[in-house]
Amino acid sequence: MSAFIRVFLLLSFYAALHSLLLRPEVKLVFEALLGQRAFRGFFRLVYNVVAVVLFALFLGYVAGLPDATIVEIYGLGAWILLILRLTGVGVVIWALQTHGFLAWLGVENFRSWRRGADPRKEGIDGSRLVTRGPYRWVRNPMYSGALLFLWSVPGWTVNYLAFVLAATLYLWVGSLHEETRLRSDYGKSYEDYAASTPRFAPHVLSFGRRR
Repeated sequence: MSAFIRVFLLLSFYAALHSLLLRPEVKLVFEALLGQRAFRGFFRLVYNVVAVVLFALFLGYVAGLPDATIVEIYGLGAWILLILRLTGVGVVIWALQTHGFLAWLGVENFRSWRRGADPRKEGIDGSRLVTRGPYRWVRNPMYSGALLFLWSVPGWTVNYLAFVLAATLYLWVGSLHEETRLRSDYGKSYEDYAASTPRFAPHVLSFGRRR
């Protein structure tokens, strides 16, 4: 089996496992085993820690696979791509700050559990739909920033191409999964928001109206 196929399949497996753990029926099982309060206090933090550890193991495995360069961009083109990558990172950070980084990570729910308080439902979802910050322009700014970061590289190899293709597929499917959850949680509020806000790339003509 070629390194390209290995990278693609392994990342696809990681993505499938990552998404499976967020399925409502799977979370209900964990909630039944742990109890609602403990589940809310631990689940998101443990989920993120496990995701980081597994991804680090994936990167370690991929680093040892044979690879070959496809294209390398230098000069002005490389600088433009670097600016785009930094823009992608900035969009992700902006989205995380909008939610609250500690809430997104699950630390706030864990702290609430330790204090004896009742943690929020998922750690990031409140009683109102978040439409401020980068969410004014796109529905999935973290995914938008991640895609911009992934595709704006000056040096492409065979294994990196496999990684980006699998990651892009995962982010697309992940956005559908997340929007299904948000429609269930917020109903018509999310339907109206989705009808006027694009998924990944902002409408050029919408900037003037939204300002």
